[in-house]
Amino acid sequence: MNNMTSYDEIEQKARQLGRQLELKTGQLRDMEERLRQETERCEQLEAQVNKTNEQIEALIEERVQELRAENEHLRIELDERIMMTDVLHENEQQFRALVASIPGAVYRIRIDGDWIVEFISDAIEEITAYPASMFRWNPVHIYREIIHPDDREAVEQAIGEVMEPLKTFSVEYRIIDANGNLRWFYESGQAVFGVDGEPLWLDGTIYDDSNRKFAEEALQEANKELKRLASVDGLTQIANRRQFDEYMEREWDRMKREKGVMSLILCDIDFFKLYNDNYGHQEGDKCLCAVARAISKSIKRPGDLVARYGGEEFVVILPNTHAEGAFHVAETIRAKVQSLKIPHAHSKISDYVSLSLGVSSVGPEKGMLSKDLVNAADSALYGAKEQGRNRAVLKSCPVYESGSV
Repeated sequence: MNNMTSYDEIEQKARQLGRQLELKTGQLRDMEERLRQETERCEQLEAQVNKTNEQIEALIEERVQELRAENEHLRIELDERIMMTDVLHENEQQFRALVASIPGAVYRIRIDGDWIVEFISDAIEEITAYPASMFRWNPVHIYREIIHPDDREAVEQAIGEVMEPLKTFSVEYRIIDANGNLRWFYESGQAVFGVDGEPLWLDGTIYDDSNRKFAEEALQEANKELKRLASVDGLTQIANRRQFDEYMEREWDRMKREKGVMSLILCDIDFFKLYNDNYGHQEGDKCLCAVARAISKSIKRPGDLVARYGGEEFVVILPNTHAEGAFHVAETIRAKVQSLKIPHAHSKISDYVSLSLGVSSVGPEKGMLSKDLVNAADSALYGAKEQGRNRAVLKSCPVYESGSV
């Protein structure tokens, strides 16, 4: 009878273990499916970013070609107008008809001690909101006063370079119009010389180029933002794995050229799966963000990089840093995270969220790969976990002697 009871208990326990195994298997399948979906989503996002970058680059190239064609067209028009200067002097009405058809302001300035604006077309009011009478028969410095202070020297220099026959000038600059708005102007012109070879007038045109410039700046900013998004982890807003890989190779090559020392710190949140399982993924995400901020605040130099390496792992690149300094940074990071006092009741080593860190340093030499340093830091991280977690462990990379650490 006792044997039958024992068999029944064993069979009951076996069934319980079977159900538990089925539950765990289902959970693993769910996790695999979520991982697959997240991977697909990341691939789709990357494809969208790449496609958007290509579209923006195509738009920029198309617009640049259009502007080049427009500038060439305007240059041809200006050359034709200069060639007709003598004829236009004989017939003022023809001159006015011509300048009225140009999409910008046309001027003639007498080159003498005062540089008097003998003529400027009414179009100047359309683009500056100042009446043409404000500039006509007045010294040119009155117009120069509306030019942005930072651009005045460039304008004067461009005009000064055309005081020789057959030379033309063109210059882009900003002005402040009568309404206080910033505008971008494109000005081009040429000096007219007398029979004695002395310059008599400066003829030129002024175009409002604001729409093109503002559109160009907007495209540049959009492109910068897209590049930033492509290199930033969406959750923690620090560098992502892609940026880490690119920066790691770039700095590795630089340290190799300069015979410098590179250090790497791999950080792993202790028992993060238990944190996620018990507090939920939303709290897990908050924890990842808080840890990312703490690590970033521990890094002081602009040349260092903090990145999300994957899951609950983070990585810190420290160019021109020896092992002693890297280990000090690692301890600073560990203490910083510990000071956050993020409750972790299910941790097996602490009441709060903690980090294990692996540190390694190397002076890159010919034949070495950056992955050698990554592998050494990963091995040090494994050692930190083996020694009880919530600690930093330093491990030298092959062929590099760290000194008295």
